Amino acid sequence: MLERDPKGPPSAEIYTSVGPRGTGLALLRPMQGSWPEPGTQLNTMKATSHCRPRAGFTLVEIMLVVAILALTATIAVPNWLRARKRSQATRVLEDLRTLDQAFELYSIEHNRSGTEAVGTHADFLPYLKTGTVLYASLPNDFFGNAFTMTTLQEGPKLSSTTFGALSDIAPQDFWSPYYP
Repeated sequence: MLERDPKGPPSAEIYTSVGPRGTGLALLRPMQGSWPEPGTQLNTMKATSHCRPRAGFTLVEIMLVVAILALTATIAVPNWLRARKRSQATRVLEDLRTLDQAFELYSIEHNRSGTEAVGTHADFLPYLKTGTVLYASLPNDFFGNAFTMTTLQEGPKLSSTTFGALSDIAPQDFWSPYYP
């Protein structure tokens, strides 16, 4: 049963409902509202929601994640490819330096002067560390192109094909003194 509370604010009416156990439920109704009239019986049961709880992601959330991943990929992939090419150029340069040291050791041990022609690649294998990639791939570089070897003084030279493949990352001065 609803009873009007005379102590309520003047712009609203307060109704109290007494349940079967004597518990009260207070309702605040604006003056313009369409609440039940005093004296009517109210159902004090809570309304249950017939909506299922939210499970999964919405299409907008999934599209947002995909857009963020695509943006990250467009930034990261070119940088990763450039770094990969730089590491390949550095590896080829280090192989050239190692071959140059093998040339020097060969010329010292065999008492050869710098202007003499270079022997075969097999002549330099004892001066390279066994089991390395350079040892296994000689006379080719990382890309499968052959190193140019003319005289002991000049040392090994970079293949022009390899230089063309790495010229955007490693310019001519990077390869000095091994530039073809």
